[in-house]
Amino acid sequence: MPFRKIGKKLEDLAHTTAKKTGELYDTTKLNLEIKKEENNIEDIYIEIGKYCFERSKSG
Repeated sequence: MPFRKIGKKLEDLAHTTAKKTGELYDTTKLNLEIKKEENNIEDIYIEIGKYCFERSKSG
């Protein structure tokens, strides 16, 4: 295999690796944001439950 083809293959591999790394970073970042929002929703449900319990207890 000529050196030019090897160089091109290595360049393509580096480009693909960089692209996949960027995609993985973006996916991980989005998954963290989703988990954060799920935790916020859970906290809101807990607060709603406490409110409903107090309302039913007092009245």
